[in-house]
Amino acid sequence: MNKEQCEGYRFGMWTIEQRLQKGYVDCTCDCGIRKSVSLATLKSGMSKSCGCNAGNAISRSKIRHGGCSRSGYTPEYNSWRMMKERCLNRNHKHYDNYGGRGVVICPQWMEFEVFLSDMGYRPQGKSLDRIDTNGNYEPLNCKWSTRREQNLGRRPYKHKKKRVSKK
Repeated sequence: MNKEQCEGYRFGMWTIEQRLQKGYVDCTCDCGIRKSVSLATLKSGMSKSCGCNAGNAISRSKIRHGGCSRSGYTPEYNSWRMMKERCLNRNHKHYDNYGGRGVVICPQWMEFEVFLSDMGYRPQGKSLDRIDTNGNYEPLNCKWSTRREQNLGRRPYKHKKKRVSKK
């Protein structure tokens, strides 16, 4: 790249303004910051901006499905994640009442985007509930319910008999 060709070239968010001495160029970032940058780092792709876009690039790389926010997971993503834990993770403390009883998740809901599309956003104060407590996690059997609504549809609780040791 000779001196005439250099000016106006774009590398990521950088635009080269002019060539400087010793392999450096004067660049302007899309955000307006002007800085001297090594031509080698531009060509190799190691420098794509002044750093103003780094946070956005990291966020975009970690969020594929829209289930994350700056403070962590969204309420909908947490509900989806915990549904999967209860049904699929044999080590989850409630597995016996879900996956262990044969409650399954419809195959489409293994993708968060489909779950969110079917269920919509979780209203404040509500959580994921199955209409038929013996049914599976699927669009026609799930709704967002309050704790009170969930307790009304609860299965009868079976008390475990305590073992009495004989001496």
